Amino acid sequence: MPVRHRRLFWIGMLFILVSSTAFALVSLRPIPAAASKPTQDSNNRRLEAELITLHPTGFEPSEITRPAGPFILSFQNRSGLEQLRLRIDKSSGPSVREVQSHREKSDWSDVIELPVGSYTVTEVNNPEWVLRLTITPQ
Repeated sequence: MPVRHRRLFWIGMLFILVSSTAFALVSLRPIPAAASKPTQDSNNRRLEAELITLHPTGFEPSEITRPAGPFILSFQNRSGLEQLRLRIDKSSGPSVREVQSHREKSDWSDVIELPVGSYTVTEVNNPEWVLRLTITPQ
């Protein structure tokens, strides 16, 4: 094979290698989809969030009033405890929900919807930590 043909052969091979590598890298790039969209409920409204921080002295804020409807309830554990057991109780009734955070992920959040009424949120192992949650009619 003449030198000129060999040179063209290797240039062609290099072109194929570079273009296939570039194509593979572009196709592996993640496409942002749902992560960039705001969280919405089934009525196409944005969900609001209530952020509560647990300190060594208790909940901050210690009281929340909000309208009925689904919302994100989020707890940040800055208490120094490795594990949390949070319980939501209806003031005039039984426990509504209890959640336990794990050591690896001590923060907790979830979408909840509570009926109109008054609730208390406590950390089971620290009953003096109390968050008063009031759900009002819309």
